[in-house]
Amino acid sequence: MSVKISEEEAETHMFRNVILQALGAQNELTPATARIQLRDGDTLLLCSDGLSGKLKNEEIRQIVSEAGELGAAASALVQAANDRGGEDNITVVLARFTGEDFARSCRRPNYR
Repeated sequence: MSVKISEEEAETHMFRNVILQALGAQNELTPATARIQLRDGDTLLLCSDGLSGKLKNEEIRQIVSEAGELGAAASALVQAANDRGGEDNITVVLARFTGEDFARSCRRPNYR
């Protein structure tokens, strides 16, 4: 059974930090997947709850856009999470998608 909660509920939900699947914990995993269409200039953030648990999405967006360079943005995000208490591991990976080849690869039909 799958239960969906809102973004607001996720911030305070009692099971927000529960790991539902982990490598080595069970014989088979069913990963959750989704498709997103990235465009030239998009930035992708992968992070642990050490970051997302301390900063709201809009704060993360603002820090990344103001920093400009990805290394500076990652450092600023970790610092901001530490400034809020940072009692958990804080992991940040940022990737920016740019270039003519990438822009051409995005010119495909939308999948629905």
